[in-house]
Amino acid sequence: AYEDAIAAYRRAIELAPQTLKWHQALHETIWQAGQGVDLSSFPYAIQRLPQDAGLRRGFALHLNKVRSHQEAEEQARIALALAPESAESLDVLAQTLVDQKRHEEAVTSFQKAAALARNDMALRARYADALLVLGQTAKAYETLGDALRIAPHDQEVLARMAVALRMLGEERAYQALVDYDGLCTTIAVKPPEGYSDIRTFHAALAPYLLAKHVAKAHPTDQTLRGGTQTFGSLFGDRHPLIQGLRRSLYEAVQAFMAGLPEDRAHPFLGRRTSGLKFSGSWSVRLASGGFHTNHIHPKGWISSAYYVSLPAGVSDPASRQGWFKMGETNPEKGPDLPAERWVQPEEGKLVLFPSYVWHGTQAFDQGEERLTVA
Repeated sequence: AYEDAIAAYRRAIELAPQTLKWHQALHETIWQAGQGVDLSSFPYAIQRLPQDAGLRRGFALHLNKVRSHQEAEEQARIALALAPESAESLDVLAQTLVDQKRHEEAVTSFQKAAALARNDMALRARYADALLVLGQTAKAYETLGDALRIAPHDQEVLARMAVALRMLGEERAYQALVDYDGLCTTIAVKPPEGYSDIRTFHAALAPYLLAKHVAKAHPTDQTLRGGTQTFGSLFGDRHPLIQGLRRSLYEAVQAFMAGLPEDRAHPFLGRRTSGLKFSGSWSVRLASGGFHTNHIHPKGWISSAYYVSLPAGVSDPASRQGWFKMGETNPEKGPDLPAERWVQPEEGKLVLFPSYVWHGTQAFDQGEERLTVA
C-alpha cells in the first residue's frame, strides 16, 4: 500500500508540481514507510518552475526539518529574491535563521513579515519566540498583546503570552492564565458498558489499537520521537471498542466542563459553550527511549492524554520515566524554561488541560512501550 501511495503522489506532482501538499504527503509517506528522507520531488518541481517562490519556501521548510539549515536558508533567500514583499518568504527565512541560532537576524526578518501580515498569528508567535530568546521580553509582551486584541483565543499566541508573563515575573497574571490547579485535571475514566473494569476493557482495546499502528517511523511534523501515530481520525473508526472508548472519554470531558467556573473574559473559560466535539483523535505508541517534545496544540481548546498501557518505569517517582509534564518549553524554538507540573501516568487516567499549556513527555527506557490516545 505504501508503494502505491508513493507512486500516486509522484504522479500528482508530475501533474501539478507547484502543489505543496502533494510534496508534503509524498515525503511523509516515504518517511513513515521506513524509507528515510527523500526530498527529490522539490528539485524536480523547481527545475520545471524555477520562478515559483512557493516551491522554494516549501523546500526550505522541509530542509529545515531534516536539519539542512544552510541549504534551507539558500532556498529561502531565493524565494525572497523572487518575492521581495512576501511575508511568507520573510517568515520562512526567519525560521531558517532561528534553527541556526541567529536570532537577531531572525527578529529583523520576522518584524518585516509581521508588518506585512498582521493577521497571521502563527507568524507572530514565532516572532515572539525569537524576541524571548534574545531577552526582549517587554517587546514580546507588546507584540503578543497586539495579536490577542486581533485574535483573543489564538492558542499559539496565548502559549507565548504565558512564557512572556512567566519571564517578566507577572506571577498573578501567569497563574490566572495557566492555572494548573483549576484548569488542568486528571480523571479516572469509567469503562464502557459491558466491561467490569478499565483493565478488562484495555485488554481488548490495546491489541486493536496496536494493529492500527502500521507506520514504521514517527510523523515528521508531529512531536513524538521514537514511536508511531495512527492515521486519520481515530474516533471515525466505527468499531465497538473505539466507539466505547469515545463515549467514556466524552462523558469524562463533559463532567470536567460542567465543573468549570463562569468567566467570559478568561481566554480559556470564555470559550465554554453547552456543546462539545472532538476536533482530532489519534493514538500514539512510544517505544523504549521514546518521548514527546514540548509543544502546544494550536487547533484545540481542551487537550488530553489518555493512558491505555504503560512501561514499567512510570512507577518510579524519582526518575519520572514516561511521565507527563507541563510548563517546560521547547528550547529549539524559544526560551528554555523548566517543567512546573508533573503527572504520573496510570492506565485508565485521562489528563485534561488548556491546549495553550506547554506540555511534553519524559523519555523512558524501562519497559517496552507506552500506548495512549489523545
